[in-house]
Amino acid sequence: LLSSSFRRATTLVSRSTPVRSLNSSTRTLSSTSTTLQDSYDNIIATRQEGGVGLIQLHRPKALNALSDALFDDLIHASRAFDSNEEIGCLVVTGSTTAFAAGADIAEMSGQTFDQVY
Repeated sequence: LLSSSFRRATTLVSRSTPVRSLNSSTRTLSSTSTTLQDSYDNIIATRQEGGVGLIQLHRPKALNALSDALFDDLIHASRAFDSNEEIGCLVVTGSTTAFAAGADIAEMSGQTFDQVY
């Protein structure tokens, strides 16, 4: 489980990496026209003073379990901050209760081994 989540997180480093969605289709997230959205479903992304981008994982009912949708939001916001010349530092944080509970087991339960690995 940890290696699967780690592999998903490493897509943040690559600018044009295929990412699996919930239905296992592959799509490419492009960073060429990425701008920060006004709101996301699974994170809170804000600009702070001093060139800091702040991303807070925000799935309180699931203790910030790492789902595909959360990773999609996280990758999008990270790329938006990365493309902004005024941002020099990016901080990713959880809630006061938990950073992240780990992989979203409920989401994984309906998938095959190949889909989650």
